[in-house]
Amino acid sequence: MTAATVLLLTGGQACGVIKLLEAFDDDGVCHTGNPPGILIDVVDADSDRAVPHSANPAGFVVSAGVREAMTLVPPFPGAPTQLAGANGRAGVYEVEVTAEGYDSWRRSGIAVEVDHCHHARTVEMTAHLPPSTTAGSRR
Repeated sequence: MTAATVLLLTGGQACGVIKLLEAFDDDGVCHTGNPPGILIDVVDADSDRAVPHSANPAGFVVSAGVREAMTLVPPFPGAPTQLAGANGRAGVYEVEVTAEGYDSWRRSGIAVEVDHCHHARTVEMTAHLPPSTTAGSRR
């Protein structure tokens, strides 16, 4: 099918052709797995270094009134501290990240889309947590 033919199609036909063309943007094969919709690097805003796992970083994603805990990605030497959530689901999310000794970090309006295989297209971001200035907080 030529590009001119695609332009002549209307309504649902064009949508179907576009979805067909999208299937060939990569290797054309749908793989198994459930990638996170949102992946967040959690860093100290002052040093720009990973917030340590000992600070118990945690996160939540909220969409359509449903609040879901994010998963702390298992660490390995030299890896960033990461939280993953919204596994395999499209939607518009609000995210909150917390860690002991840090002020919380929030973002809203994070749009997650799915590809032709209905897998989430991971939105990657960095949460710069400011060290807490409240009395008695640890750093």
